[in-house]
Amino acid sequence: MWRLSVAGVSAAILGAAAYSLSPTPAYACSAGLDFDPIATSDVIVEGRFLDWELAPELNRGDAYLGIRVEMAVQRVWKGQIAEEVITMLDSASLGPPYPGHDEYEWVGASGACGAFDADPTGFYAIMGLSQRDDGTFGSSRFLVFYLGGDAGGEQYDRALQRMASFPGAAALPALGSGPGADDTGGFATVVVAGAVVTIGVALLGLVALSRFRIRRSA
Repeated sequence: MWRLSVAGVSAAILGAAAYSLSPTPAYACSAGLDFDPIATSDVIVEGRFLDWELAPELNRGDAYLGIRVEMAVQRVWKGQIAEEVITMLDSASLGPPYPGHDEYEWVGASGACGAFDADPTGFYAIMGLSQRDDGTFGSSRFLVFYLGGDAGGEQYDRALQRMASFPGAAALPALGSGPGADDTGGFATVVVAGAVVTIGVALLGLVALSRFRIRRSA
């Protein structure tokens, strides 16, 4: 009977580990498991949003309204910018008001992958941007690393750690020593290694328990 218990517990541990390490399914707005937002971004900037305005030239039919968003840049993580205040274009974050209402609807979380779920004015952010042929910058939900009240704090630190977990972070000296940006294989490797060690310890414990029971029964 105890052998069945050992086998059952072992199977449960292995199953849980396999589930935790299995790739997450791709939902709407998913860029894929191998997407690297650091490498994809032409520039990565950090700063505070000042204001936004409608940009009718970016309108995508009736569902979305194009906007221009201004950011006062505090730090440049990647690339170069010519001004301390930059403008980014977004064509999938703002929707028209519902019938009978005056306020616009922020729909960044919809399937079109806009960068903003609410009015960004006053928020602090770390964002990657794509640079268009005419020199303007475009935003995307895929390239938002941090969006919050201020620089600093637990959420901000987690954002930096997440940035450091992408292969492209090796090109950013400030993140080069972060988790996932070294030669050991990165954050994912640490997670896998930890799971393997946990499974090994559990199995060794079960083997030791089985031997103890055999000795007692003898």
